[in-house]
Amino acid sequence: VVDFLRRRRLAPDAVTPLPSTDDWPQLLSAFEMYDLMECVYLTMIGKSHSRIQCLFRSSQHGWSHEALLDRVAGGEGGRLFVIEPERKSDVRRHIFACLIDGPLIAPADPTAAVRTGRLVTFYSISGAFKDEEGIVKTTLPHDWQLVEVSGPQGAAKATDGGGGNVAIGGGRLWLGHGQNGRPAADLRSCKQWEKRDELPAGKTYLGSYDTNGRATLAGSHSFTAQRLEVYEVSTTRPAEPILSDAKLQELMNMTGNANATPKLLYKGACDGWMYPTMLTKVGTATNLLLVTKDTGDHVIAAHINGQLKQPADATGVEKTKCPLALYSVCGAFSEADGITHIAVPHNQQYLKVAGPQGVVKATNDGCSGGSVVIGGGRLWLGWGWPDCRPAGDLRRCYQWLKRDELPAGATYRGSYDTIDGWATMAAAHCFTCVDMEIYTLQQASAGSG
Repeated sequence: VVDFLRRRRLAPDAVTPLPSTDDWPQLLSAFEMYDLMECVYLTMIGKSHSRIQCLFRSSQHGWSHEALLDRVAGGEGGRLFVIEPERKSDVRRHIFACLIDGPLIAPADPTAAVRTGRLVTFYSISGAFKDEEGIVKTTLPHDWQLVEVSGPQGAAKATDGGGGNVAIGGGRLWLGHGQNGRPAADLRSCKQWEKRDELPAGKTYLGSYDTNGRATLAGSHSFTAQRLEVYEVSTTRPAEPILSDAKLQELMNMTGNANATPKLLYKGACDGWMYPTMLTKVGTATNLLLVTKDTGDHVIAAHINGQLKQPADATGVEKTKCPLALYSVCGAFSEADGITHIAVPHNQQYLKVAGPQGVVKATNDGCSGGSVVIGGGRLWLGWGWPDCRPAGDLRRCYQWLKRDELPAGATYRGSYDTIDGWATMAAAHCFTCVDMEIYTLQQASAGSG
């Protein structure tokens, strides 16, 4: 510990790895004794250049869902949950953490629940793996990078009939887990599981599997927490652009705007992900280029030769016909294909834009909704399911293409939907954005020079 602090003091801007040890529990105990766990957490999540601040401690703020929302919902930065289950005499001490790269978003309706796209990563700090392996990181599939939060009188509902206050990673972590579609009395009742193939290769898992073959980072799949802490983690480094200047110019060339100047109107990683913020930033600008990047490093673009026209009624929806096209910049097709143009059928060249309190509802399933729908539903921003509400912010998206819309001669590397056989340009049909940018492509005025 002394050596760790010395290295941090001498090189404060360097990434300082945790000390190596043959006795991880003893080292962990030393960090806890000297109140240095925040250093451990920042190193653990690979954000040594970030700031960390404790927002919630069950020992101080109790176990009610209302107290959690009051201190943790909204604001800026990511949220790191640290949980220690009650320890039984014959069970090792288990501590695990879960990082979501954004704040919790609570629904406006206190009786409802809302889903929001978030990058989710789990860490076993102790107990679930061999001691000498230290902290072990586990990652989730691209289509389960999300968080669901209920209002004070609502419930996040599970497919098996259960419910809870907060569900992270498609239910891989439940806080306030209860039965019959309702939350428990407080947050202490928890559940945590991961699929067997989500455990990292090369690590020795010591825990148990349930009847479905799922593992857990806690001592048991359903447990009572004895400690819950939530930290805000905010980066001190500026966000990188999604595309290089050269790649952005190549994309603009394909849209027929080779001589235009791109002006960045909105960037999710900088401006935040709230839908009204995006509407304000974009305003009445026209000739728009939207670029998104997902958790699998797939980049999708949409050229909209029009504007995101808002309805007069804040709860309504505005449909606008305009020329538009989709592009797979990278990920879905062979690298040799470069940027791949996807032609949108003529009768699907329109946008649907919801007002700040509105929702665009799907016509095919009756249970999906979103904030912006492009090309007859081929790209949804702020996609929500299954209650016909949009997601908590813009990050949760959905993208599909019919098989016969894939361009001839291009080598498609993605997956097909098991129900409709649809393709996607994203890592998964429903996905979470790492970043989103919206440009207006400004043409040089006549006679300028």
